[in-house]
Amino acid sequence: MKNKKENLIILLFFLIFVFVLFGESIITGKWVFGHDAVNIYMAFTHFAQQMIHKYHSLPSWISEIYFGMPMIASSSLLFFYPTDLIFILLNIPYHKVYTFDLIIHLFIAFLGMYLYLRKINLDKLSSYFGGFAVMMSGFILSYIYAGHINNIKAGALIPFAFYFAHKAFSEKKLKYFLLTSFVLALQMLATGMQIMAYTILGILFYLIYFVVIENNSKEKTKLFFYFIVLCLFSLLFSAMQFLPSLNYTNYSWRGDFSYNDFVSWSFHPFEIITFLFPDFFGLYNETYWGYMPFVLTTYYFGIIAFLILPFFTFSKEHKKLSLFIIISIAIFTVLSFGKYGLLYSLFYYVPVFNQFRNPSRFFYLVTFFVIVLSSIGLNTIIKSKDEKTDLMKRFKLIVYSLIGFTGIFIMLFLSGSIKNSIISNYLKLKGNNIDILILDRILNAIKYDLIFFIIFSVAVLILLFLFIKNKIKSIFIFVLILILINFLDSYRIKRNFIKFEDFNKFVPAPHKIIEELKKDKELCRVMNFEQAFGPNRGIYYGIETTGGLHGLAPKLYMELLQNGGLNRLSVNRFFNVKYYLIDREINIPDFIKIGSFNNINLYKDTKAQQRLFTSNKVMKVNNDKMVMQMLLSDLFTGKEIILTEDFKEQDMDEGKVTIKKYLPDKIEADIETEKGTFVINSTSYYKNWKVLLDGKAHKLYKANYNAMAVYVPPGIHNVLFYYDSFDIYLGIFIGLIVFIFFIVILLFKKDMCYNKKEV
Repeated sequence: MKNKKENLIILLFFLIFVFVLFGESIITGKWVFGHDAVNIYMAFTHFAQQMIHKYHSLPSWISEIYFGMPMIASSSLLFFYPTDLIFILLNIPYHKVYTFDLIIHLFIAFLGMYLYLRKINLDKLSSYFGGFAVMMSGFILSYIYAGHINNIKAGALIPFAFYFAHKAFSEKKLKYFLLTSFVLALQMLATGMQIMAYTILGILFYLIYFVVIENNSKEKTKLFFYFIVLCLFSLLFSAMQFLPSLNYTNYSWRGDFSYNDFVSWSFHPFEIITFLFPDFFGLYNETYWGYMPFVLTTYYFGIIAFLILPFFTFSKEHKKLSLFIIISIAIFTVLSFGKYGLLYSLFYYVPVFNQFRNPSRFFYLVTFFVIVLSSIGLNTIIKSKDEKTDLMKRFKLIVYSLIGFTGIFIMLFLSGSIKNSIISNYLKLKGNNIDILILDRILNAIKYDLIFFIIFSVAVLILLFLFIKNKIKSIFIFVLILILINFLDSYRIKRNFIKFEDFNKFVPAPHKIIEELKKDKELCRVMNFEQAFGPNRGIYYGIETTGGLHGLAPKLYMELLQNGGLNRLSVNRFFNVKYYLIDREINIPDFIKIGSFNNINLYKDTKAQQRLFTSNKVMKVNNDKMVMQMLLSDLFTGKEIILTEDFKEQDMDEGKVTIKKYLPDKIEADIETEKGTFVINSTSYYKNWKVLLDGKAHKLYKANYNAMAVYVPPGIHNVLFYYDSFDIYLGIFIGLIVFIFFIVILLFKKDMCYNKKEV
């Protein structure tokens, strides 16, 4: 009965915490703002729902951005992840269930950590503390403001990954290896590939720990073998995402990923201070003066964990595990330093890892391990309550250390040393003098950090003292108060990253410009739409634009953009750019002003080519570099076709195109030509595009650096350009087969071990 009441109170605490965090969204229906959430994830989910429910097709290709690009393969649409797939199939606007989705993953993080801590033999209350601590951590709650829902979901799954890995390595049962693989696969399906890779690295370290404590040499070899199997099955489970993403990698801008890209967003060692004083480097936005280009997140998870952490040394039961955790914390912290550390550069030569930037995300694992160690410390306090002398010695050491550290910090703050350091470093890092108002905001924030640091530290120390002295007799009350203090400490920072907005403010009802653009029933693209309405907003209105926002933008498009191709009218005309949004009056031949709307002028280029057009002006050059030179030269008028592959030169005419059907991933047209002609499709070139001529596979050329072309012989012919989703369907097939195997193992081989002697 007592346990039931305690569990109900813990559940009540969870619900109260959730309501404090998201109550405004729950009551008013406002959505929890996130930069990339509205710009990327919600926009792409909206597109996926359109493809599924309107066109009855997979969202394999999106045409509204970058002249078109792969959608599922580019790893920014969470299509196969369970909650997202349900919302997409139910056709529920994602912003209406976004808060609910966040709450689900807070609970997943809480439950996963609780189960893991129980598995390593911590008591229920210490495990509850760890669950609440990871739920309130920076890598979950602060990432809401950045809008990185993929990383939130992948991060929330880390405790479950270690829970099943622990069971797999300790019990040596196949089902737990498969369950670990399944959790890792979920991280992949959440498109949190970087977090998945780091989690696998953490589990590899965990494997090494088990190998070290394992006495049987044969078992050690088997553990490594089954770790490889674990990794393989995680890829097989997630094959529907992994295969298309793997195919796309070299076609995105990360195909030419430089070392500077690789080490960007390295965490400078000086910024470790933010784990105690999160506002020290300005927290985020314009007040941030640290070593990264900018930040929208924090890894702060409260000071309470650090205050109880030193007590872990009393735990004889967890001595070896604690040593492993300390080593892991040290290694992953150094890795998070990126270019400022000694280890991270080695990963530039390791496949998969060399595709990631932002090494600071190793703090996902650091956070997890620190909270585990703190929970061990709390567990030790609870179990060693009768050993008052030893506990008081450790308590006094913490008090003296805290007094010394706080005293030094106060002296530095009052003497102006911190202020002078901010001024000099801001100039050094940002290249200009700091604004006095921003400086005042930073100093005030640091002052309040210091005040709250003292308040929460004193509160925890008093609580510990009363508990050790047996003035607080209820362990449950003691832990409950500790959980509450930790929540208040974390919430004072995380509330800065949780903002509620009216979704219609960011995606308003169709503007007059949009209404005007929708009147044109021909396929066309619009330039500068993002500058007027925001990144990727064309997706919400079904308007194809020349720009976009995506972490893996197409390589060919980006090279065309960076070389100034989109600054040339002839190139834009070739790529079907028909409308321009401009904030000033212009006078360009063949441009017609459609109207002016709120200081935005809408112009139409009457010479823009159609999406599909024919041409008899074909030339062949040796390589892509020469194609780019031709596009940027005055010789290019927007009608010529430039190829790098051989073709049979012959007399051709311009022919006639009649588009019969258009979908984002499929364009069908009838072509009429007397002598033969080339048909251009100014959709971005990608290897998965194929073409059928009169129902038969035909040669598809890469043309004009980032377009497609097909030769059509004399006569009347049907041409069908289509995106081949074979890699996606193959992945779905593999994933389903492996999942069925997984279910069979769970249902019919419950006690199956890899060691037959243990069966």
